[in-house]
Amino acid sequence: MNPVFLSVVIITALLYFFVSPDTVKNQYIKIRACYALAGAVGSFILLYLIQLPFTGFNLLLWFSVNAAIALSLNSALTNYKNGAIVSGVALGVIILFWMGGITVLSALTATQLAAAPDVTVARGPSEIINSSHIRLVSYETAQWRSDKVIGSLGYKSQIAEPDIQTLNGTLVWITPLDYAGFFIKAWSYADEGSGGYVIVHAEDPKAEAQMVSVNRMIYTRGALLGNKVNRRVWEQHPEYLQMETSFQLDEKMQPKYVVQLAEPMLYGCIGERPVGVATIDPVSGTVDFYRLGEQPAWIQRVWSETTTEEWIGWWGRYQLGWWNSILGQRDVKILSGIDEPDVFLVNGNDGNLYWFGTLSNPGTDTSMVGYMLTDVRTGKFTFHETPGYYNDQGAAQNVHQHPEVAKAPELQVVQPIMYVIDGQEIWIIPVITPSGEQTLVGLVEARSGTTYIGPDLQNVLIQWRGTTGILDAGSGADDITTLKARIAQIRKLLDEIEAEAGL
Repeated sequence: MNPVFLSVVIITALLYFFVSPDTVKNQYIKIRACYALAGAVGSFILLYLIQLPFTGFNLLLWFSVNAAIALSLNSALTNYKNGAIVSGVALGVIILFWMGGITVLSALTATQLAAAPDVTVARGPSEIINSSHIRLVSYETAQWRSDKVIGSLGYKSQIAEPDIQTLNGTLVWITPLDYAGFFIKAWSYADEGSGGYVIVHAEDPKAEAQMVSVNRMIYTRGALLGNKVNRRVWEQHPEYLQMETSFQLDEKMQPKYVVQLAEPMLYGCIGERPVGVATIDPVSGTVDFYRLGEQPAWIQRVWSETTTEEWIGWWGRYQLGWWNSILGQRDVKILSGIDEPDVFLVNGNDGNLYWFGTLSNPGTDTSMVGYMLTDVRTGKFTFHETPGYYNDQGAAQNVHQHPEVAKAPELQVVQPIMYVIDGQEIWIIPVITPSGEQTLVGLVEARSGTTYIGPDLQNVLIQWRGTTGILDAGSGADDITTLKARIAQIRKLLDEIEAEAGL
């Protein structure tokens, strides 16, 4: 057992023993010892179940609350009314400090949070996004395809959350199997394991999913007690915040759970700063910890999705302080998304993966001010200015309102990601059924909002490039492609001129 964990339990027990309005009357020693024992057992069980990160602020809060509870119990035991009042007031003050103190500190440190991401501002289309690896299969479709291939394992297992990564340069979804139900299956098959994982091609919606069997994959996110992945990491590294747990394949194609770890950035309770990752072998349960920058090359996702979204949010909202983000909102940029602020993992031309996110004005319009690319290994942020372009919400609305999609109201528009093709930023947006099956693909020009719908990516690209229908005499597809490329270059030049002129 981790010595830090045991120390916290012992100190908590001592609080229940010593905290009392009257420590002179020795006849209460045995009773206090019983309370201390109960406090030790209760705190051990509670800490083990909730997996409290042992940061400075969390420990202060934990000991303060338990001291107040101990005072209340001892006051009740001795019928000491003043002690009961004091303990009640103490609990109220602690709760108010916890709720209001963090809010006040967040306001006071807003500009520090805004400066946390070192953002490089760029103009013109990004040269990083790899448009030869377009992510067409959405999270929902990956779930649908994974669920179809678990076959005979369905009596004990179900699919967990899919995680995206690259495999031999191609984007794929990796979906681990976890125990079905609430806890009965996890208990019954704890020694047998969940069964393996599923690989779903993220670039080809028609590719068949592949089930990969793994014997005794007993450590999962849904397992019980010590077999639970996040609890196993907490047992060895309780001093860190666990930001995200992903399922990845190592250099030998062996499955591993990867947990991104962080620590408080300011005052022990404000913000999260990534410090490293922990890997867990789902078969052996071995936990390895790597500091940020020292992790092996196979670990593709170091910066978690939640941390990336949070840091982008700080940078966009708090450049001019906390009050400005609430009242005037001058130069405020917010991360947008169809349902909620969101970023998507895309392939980069440099072989790295990037989180892609759209930033817009805080109003209700559907235009964006730019998009952010974040290197998932290094946490380097690059903001590309695109004022007036359609944001992800606007592009998704255009697809949803297109006659081909609108005639089937049950269809869902998901995963809007911007790519640079022929020098132009365009949105590629899958359209799926309620079950998750992809039926159509939407393409939206980011600058004009012009929308194309087709059964697959190739079809909408042909429509967009203008190579459908009958061509004029003496013209050909190559001529049109060249013309489109020249138009893209002119638009790019105009964007740069507008940015320099501040238009």
